Formats: sequence, structure tokens, C-alpha cells
Amino acid sequence: DDEEPDICRPRTAPVVDEDEKVPMKKQSGYQFHNATHRAAVKKEIEEANPDMPAKEKNALITKRLGDMWGRLDKAAQHRYKADAPYVVIKQKGPHKPEPPRLVDLPAGTHGKCKRCGEGVEE
Repeated sequence: DDEEPDICRPRTAPVVDEDEKVPMKKQSGYQFHNATHRAAVKKEIEEANPDMPAKEKNALITKRLGDMWGRLDKAAQHRYKADAPYVVIKQKGPHKPEPPRLVDLPAGTHGKCKRCGEGVEE
């Protein structure tokens, strides 16, 4: 019975100009629900707790949004999933270079220089 209704079948991605091939994916229903209600929940929490640190406010906002999502019935969750827009996939940046590794040393030295006690780099 967990089969999705027809309204939740994936729609085709939006048409993009051939010169601008932009990778896109469909936003999840949960993310769309949170984006829709976040401003109202944030305002409500800030009015109730003006002196709360930002980190705690964000945690409370996320918890409240999750509770709201959990209280929705399956049909409402499927409607959010069906109405969710396509969003541009963020491109990942280049990988960070690997840090220098310690040279393999004989057993007992534990990767440290016998003279100064510092790690030895390649």
C-alpha cells in the first residue's frame, strides 16, 4: 500500500537552451515543504525566543519543520513531492590536495624523527 499515486510520477525536466546545458534534479517533497514554511516558522520562533543563540534557533526551526512534515498524511506529502520544482545541481569544486604523508620508518620510531621528535615528510 506504500505505492505512490499517479500524481507523484516523475515529470520531465524543464526544457533548457541547448547552449546552456544546466544539470537539474527534482527537489524532494520534504525539501520543498521546508522551503515553503521555513520563513513563517523562523519568524514564530524568533518572536518567542529573541535572545536564543542562532545555532539553537536553527536547530529548533529544523525540528519544528520535521514535526510538521511528520504530521502530514501520505496524500499531503505526495502533493508536495509532485509540486516540487526542479533545481540546479550545484557543481562541486576541485578536490583539496592530499596532505603530505609521513615516510615509512622502521618499527619503533612511530613516524617521528629521532633527533627532533617531529614527523618526517616526504
